[in-house]
Amino acid sequence: METSTRYVDPQAVAAFFLALAFVVYCCGCFIYGALSENAKPLFQKFNEENRDLLNSFNVNRTNNPPVVTQKTSVHIKEVSIVQEVKKNKPDERLLQDCIAALVSFGSKKREATAVATNFFQSHPEIKTVEEFIKEYFKNEY
Repeated sequence: METSTRYVDPQAVAAFFLALAFVVYCCGCFIYGALSENAKPLFQKFNEENRDLLNSFNVNRTNNPPVVTQKTSVHIKEVSIVQEVKKNKPDERLLQDCIAALVSFGSKKREATAVATNFFQSHPEIKTVEEFIKEYFKNEY
């Protein structure tokens, strides 16, 4: 009959007792705070001890917002807003969808970006990804 000797790891024992001491300490603090009459929350204690510090800040506590008066005259000019639409530039979302379609067909992302950009410069009438795929593969094959 063989007997085996089991050794206890001293670090594990020390860690266990440290954790147990911490839990007992936390429970003791909780019980002291619950049963004691003179225990106050930390933020309340801080406010009472530092009341002078808190009152030294000059804070405007009125309900009325400050009124700003301007005595100079303001001249408003009419400005016409003209949007310039760049020719041969596709919708960004359509371009990204077409690039994603080419990548899903096996092209590399950099090549697909170049191909789609060049394709839309020569075919500005394309408005959907489906049209893009039909025209691209019709021209390629």
